[in-house]
Amino acid sequence: MTMPSQRPSSTRRLASKGLPSWAILLAGLAVAVVIALLVGGALGL
Repeated sequence: MTMPSQRPSSTRRLASKGLPSWAILLAGLAVAVVIALLVGGALGL
């Protein structure tokens, strides 16, 4: 199964290029912080 290379997909392009581990860690931390803020705001902390 070969995916068509003409289909626009930025995430697949980034994954194919090979993101450095620190970029993945930073993205994970950012998502965790945003989720923590949303949960904290919902709980009224």
